Amino acid sequence: EVLYKDKEEYIRDLAKQATAWNVQLLCSIVIQRTERAAQIAEFLQWIPEFPHARRHGERLKMRGLAVAEKSKDIPLFLVERFWKENEMPAWEEKHFRSLQEIPWRYLAVAFGHLRIKEARPVLEEALDARFYEKKGSPLYVENWMTKVQVESAEALGLIGDSRSVPALLAVMEKDIDHNGAASAAAGAALHKCVDESSLAFLRSRKETIKVPWVRSFTEEVVERLDKRLKKQE
Repeated sequence: EVLYKDKEEYIRDLAKQATAWNVQLLCSIVIQRTERAAQIAEFLQWIPEFPHARRHGERLKMRGLAVAEKSKDIPLFLVERFWKENEMPAWEEKHFRSLQEIPWRYLAVAFGHLRIKEARPVLEEALDARFYEKKGSPLYVENWMTKVQVESAEALGLIGDSRSVPALLAVMEKDIDHNGAASAAAGAALHKCVDESSLAFLRSRKETIKVPWVRSFTEEVVERLDKRLKKQE
């Protein structure tokens, strides 16, 4: 039987032993909450002055960058906010209570700017429609789900982890007509994430992909990877 000095030591040990990403992430979040409680409290009460921009998309990105700068010492709190929809910052509660997608979108911008690697699996979940099933009426959700997916894909591209390739490819496969904003963002992100470790997966998938343009895209990516590897030999 292992004896621990305190709960924090137990949680650290649990994080090391855990194999499931959600358990590892939750442990890391709890540890950071314990160690940086003051910074989190300050962030929650922060009243920012965001730069003005005419277009909504530009304003949202500016908010994401400002939040990233303010919270760079508490990145896992941002991940928790996205994943678990925990405490709402004072300014967000005042301005965006009725706009459910806004926190996910500006947080995704912050994740990409800070390259928060722990955000990867949470962003990948946000690419899947099942993430939104309990978020509101189907019509309401459909109107803004794609926007969140675009921001999430862009963030994954900036994080640049090859483990995101399957999730990004799955988004593309759902776009049969090749006219979706989410699939375009996923394709651009995939190019940034793919590396030699993705080669076996892409080779196996390119034979089974049923959507013609996605199959062509995958074949092109495999060809580029092969050429890159040959140059390195």
